[in-house]
Amino acid sequence: LPSALRLRGGVVVLASQTRALFASRDGGATFSAWPAAPPTAVAKILELPNGRLLALGEGGATILPAP
Repeated sequence: LPSALRLRGGVVVLASQTRALFASRDGGATFSAWPAAPPTAVAKILELPNGRLLALGEGGATILPAP
């Protein structure tokens, strides 16, 4: 899991190199798969001002919906 991010709203997001995203709404105690997975591996995720995520990786940049 190369990238982890705590969003302004408190949700913790993990991104994997296998194109999977996981979100936790309880401070990281539990995680669930997030269906808005990017098309390629992710090296870094960033939160945009509008709450959406920017996933950066081998396929370039992909904008994902807010969790």
